[in-house]
Amino acid sequence: MRLELPAVLNASIAKSLVEAKDNDVRYTKHLWTASLTNSATPYQPSDNIMTPDGRKWQIAESEVGLGITTITAKLVPKYRARTDLSGAAGRHVAPVDLPIGDSRISIVDLPLIPGGDPNKPAVAIFAAGTQAGWRRAALSVRIDQQWTDIGGTAPPAIMGETLTELASHPAYLVDAGNEIEIALLNPSMELSIRDSSPLTHDAPLFWIGGEFVRVGCIADIGANRYRLSRLSRGCFALALHAPAQMAGTRVILMDAGSALMLADSQYILGQTILLEAQGLGDADPVSATSIAEGKAITPLSPVHGRAVRSNDGSVDCTWKRRSRLDLGWVGNVDQAQVEQQESYRVALYANDMSVREWVIGENILRVSAQEIVEANVPQNASLWFSVRQIGRFAQSDPLLFSAH
Repeated sequence: MRLELPAVLNASIAKSLVEAKDNDVRYTKHLWTASLTNSATPYQPSDNIMTPDGRKWQIAESEVGLGITTITAKLVPKYRARTDLSGAAGRHVAPVDLPIGDSRISIVDLPLIPGGDPNKPAVAIFAAGTQAGWRRAALSVRIDQQWTDIGGTAPPAIMGETLTELASHPAYLVDAGNEIEIALLNPSMELSIRDSSPLTHDAPLFWIGGEFVRVGCIADIGANRYRLSRLSRGCFALALHAPAQMAGTRVILMDAGSALMLADSQYILGQTILLEAQGLGDADPVSATSIAEGKAITPLSPVHGRAVRSNDGSVDCTWKRRSRLDLGWVGNVDQAQVEQQESYRVALYANDMSVREWVIGENILRVSAQEIVEANVPQNASLWFSVRQIGRFAQSDPLLFSAH
């Protein structure tokens, strides 16, 4: 009969057993096997023998047959003490007692970034604490008027607030004239100092009050504050003008390791997402709201629209597409075509009234004089064009331009 019973060992004996097992595993491959004639000397397991080369072996197995004893021995390491099996238990090293502080949480509707799924929207949750001891917080999301627990937050994000204002600037252009100072939430957070271009592939991406900004220069100005300059404003933006940012605006470093992606089943596009976070230092839950816009699956509006009238009364229209996947600045390489096909919806307006619409598969359209007449466009009317890119799941905002 075999019984299994619980056993209690003190730290010294447990450590000795672990060391002995480690030695057994370490020296298992050093085995010596021999067949000896039976004699008056018994060979039992755990006995030690010496070989002519001066090495010490311990018998692990002994098999007695007719006139022959077969033994298998393991090499005994020189540093292993055979007379004393006690071990030092060591001492407990307690962690540093740090204040936890209050939780801070933000919901960010992410655009399509390299490595992302072009077929799904992406909503991320970033959280951090006002003190260095903050680690995580429990999360709840409101779905159909009910609160549902969705686990804990990701590791702390690098988060802070702006100390100065940042003026508006055209999107997708390097802003070399403006800079902004930020203060991180607690002293355990830090940014890597850099002095480069925001167009490089490794330029850090920050979320500042809803605007995505690539930063080329980061300077440490002391007291857990940093100065950000040489900026690429309005990255991934639908609009072509980056707004002004006021002092006190939240700033988050976009790091995949600190982002908790919200499951598709926990929100609907166009819906207002309401979250609550409860950390160890929070007396009351901290809430955050955001609208799920689906930036990752919405095409960007075309740019550089131009309509030129010809002498025969026709109008030639051209424009440039933009990709919702921003790979950064890549010289002599066209933008990635993320959609299944290139397709546009073009509308013609005469005196602010829609008179004709086309769906085409290229970024050029010629409207003949006959088509304009058939659309009952008044003579000398002001002509405007609206161009939207048709994507897999949505249409872009319109690009508006007039005919000259």
